[in-house]
Amino acid sequence: MPSGIGGAGSPDRRRQAARRRRPHPGEQYLRLVRHTLRRADADGEIAGYAYAGPWRRKPAYSSTVEDSIFIAPAKAGFGIGRLLLTELMATCADAGSRQMIAGIADSDAEASVRLHKSCGFTEAGRLADVRYKHGRWIGTLLMQRALG
Repeated sequence: MPSGIGGAGSPDRRRQAARRRRPHPGEQYLRLVRHTLRRADADGEIAGYAYAGPWRRKPAYSSTVEDSIFIAPAKAGFGIGRLLLTELMATCADAGSRQMIAGIADSDAEASVRLHKSCGFTEAGRLADVRYKHGRWIGTLLMQRALG
């Protein structure tokens, strides 16, 4: 048998061993979201929330997170997004994350773009027609910020 085929050092066995050492991506995602979830309340209601999840599943990207933020329409414009995003960035930096990515729908998202720019994010690129939302294809604006 040629060296490396089916033996302990074969690519298949190395992949199997690597899978046993790493948590399942779904478990890793849920752990990160639980750790980073932030909620803002106003008048006895949820005014908004923010959390971070893995940017990519591959281990090489484990220090990069993607943010997700929602602000209730009636609570927009009161600084809740900035408070949530600022706290989220600090939490992720304290946990060892190095970069945060924002993937923003490239239509009717001016407030999100302004929020991210005000918190130090810069435009990193655009992806055309990658999301199907509200019955049409739309693009994604990628923004990025170093943490820590």
